[in-house]
Amino acid sequence: MACVVLNDQSLTGYFENAANLLMSGTTRTVRFGDDEAVAQKVRKGKPNPTAMMVDLEFRKSLFLFESEDDVPRVFRASANVFATIGAPDSRLITAAVYHFRSVRISRGDAEFLTTIPLHEVAVALRKGVPVQRGIASLRANNRGESVTTPSVIEPTPAIRKLESLHGYGGAIDWGLQFCRDIADFKAGKIGWDSVDRGLLLFGPPGSGKTQFARELAYAADLPLFVASYAQWQSQGHQGDMLKAMRQSFKEAIENAPSILLIDGLDSMMSRETRLSDNSNYNRGVVNGFLECLDGLNRRDGVLVIATTNEVVVVDPAILRSGRIDTHIEITLPDAEARFGILERYLGFPVAEDHKPTIERATEHNSGADLEVLARKAHRFARAVGVNTSIDHLMHALPSVRTLPVETYRANALHEAGHAVTGLAVGRTIVDARISDTYYEGRQVQSMGMVRFETLTQHRRTRDVIFGELLIALAGIAAEIVVLGRHDEGAAGAVGSDLEMATRLATTLEAVNGMGDTLVSEPYRGESELRRVRETNSIVWQRVEKTLHVALDQAKDLIKENLDPVHAIAQELPRAKSLTGDEIQTLLSDKSLTIAMFEVSARDGLRRSA
Repeated sequence: MACVVLNDQSLTGYFENAANLLMSGTTRTVRFGDDEAVAQKVRKGKPNPTAMMVDLEFRKSLFLFESEDDVPRVFRASANVFATIGAPDSRLITAAVYHFRSVRISRGDAEFLTTIPLHEVAVALRKGVPVQRGIASLRANNRGESVTTPSVIEPTPAIRKLESLHGYGGAIDWGLQFCRDIADFKAGKIGWDSVDRGLLLFGPPGSGKTQFARELAYAADLPLFVASYAQWQSQGHQGDMLKAMRQSFKEAIENAPSILLIDGLDSMMSRETRLSDNSNYNRGVVNGFLECLDGLNRRDGVLVIATTNEVVVVDPAILRSGRIDTHIEITLPDAEARFGILERYLGFPVAEDHKPTIERATEHNSGADLEVLARKAHRFARAVGVNTSIDHLMHALPSVRTLPVETYRANALHEAGHAVTGLAVGRTIVDARISDTYYEGRQVQSMGMVRFETLTQHRRTRDVIFGELLIALAGIAAEIVVLGRHDEGAAGAVGSDLEMATRLATTLEAVNGMGDTLVSEPYRGESELRRVRETNSIVWQRVEKTLHVALDQAKDLIKENLDPVHAIAQELPRAKSLTGDEIQTLLSDKSLTIAMFEVSARDGLRRSA
């Protein structure tokens, strides 16, 4: 038996039905064998213990009272549960609206609805009325509340949280401006035409693109709807997929102003890309998506945020003006951003004397990687029952191992090859670095690098691109010339020397018309270049030939510049880091042979008729 007192008399009817539904699966009393349940309200001031005794024959009995004074003493003493319940809070309001209308309302709207009698909320949010329209009518009828919104957003905790995010670069400034614009839009001071309505966030996996969308929705106090190509496709055939897509837009429109997050936009590949017999399927999906973006059903008040790891494969029409037209790259965080992200997850600042070690250990880490690292530190602290400290973070870092001496010297020779070849093709060195340690278990880590100043010319000729190809292969060339072989460190990963060289050779042969053919395909990212190589054996052979020609020229250049190569290879292991000026001083008494680019003869490969 349970006795529940409701402070709000208007809620007793709702709770009576809810209790019956909870206990028996229906809003009416049902009887089946011994498992019987009943919930009933007791009229204020008129408890009838004798009549209530009859309901005690049910296996489950719940009595609803409007006042504690109405609860008979014996019932209060004998009840298995005795509770007093007030009006539903914002959390329950949010859950109820989502349960009955499948709509997520904002925190501010939920707090507002708690001030309105529940029967008025039920009328305003009745089926068939868009939720946001119903809330707007309640606000208009609420005489005790102003309907205007200040044009300048106060620095609320939500806004301050957005400002404090690290590693998002220009996305933060854009987000803060959007929050100001959305406040003006809610106040009726500007129209939706003055607000950005499409944002593309692109960058490597784990860089926090989806997290930024969630933080923006929180800061702007807007409901967030999340969808993806995969989610829509899981509904069935193309018709079902398009129906699910339109439903996502419909929900966002009905609850405007709102944010619709679409994850994995790179699945919306260009309609000109014919990867398989499913090209017509892809065309229909993209066309349907474009209709949702700017078709007859306007999406006023809906910001569409799309995320992707590979923006170049997305159909260009999706990214045109008026659609998803603001594009912001979210890169892997630099050292300063990595410290900010770690401190947010750790809950305390990182001491200065530990930063050099942490900076090196977290190189190439994404925001998601740093979250895992902080979680590991917290786990170490919990294991011994203390608060997390910097010592737990240092313990969570990957283990440091020292390179064998011969490997360290080979790496120095490798980087010297890059440096000298870069100088030979006219590039300016910023610095060269090398490390004698590595982190165990890290799949991607830099054991050395040479940085060059960015080229300023606007036109890249074949010589410029071929020079970049020579630089990419120069590390391998130096190892082969001096040691007779090269190791696996120059291949097998994104960003490795051979991967970059293969990409450059493919663009020369299949994109830029600078190889043995003038046929050109639009550049849509590495995946498209890889497809061209895999599906066209002639292109594959030309790329292979170009790589061998470039490697031979790189080896010749190394042989002609062995003195500068050995000078850098001997000094770099000792210094571990050399600036461009230091390298120039080191080579001041050495002669440098400048690269002379050779144009290969036509290959004589078989061509299709």
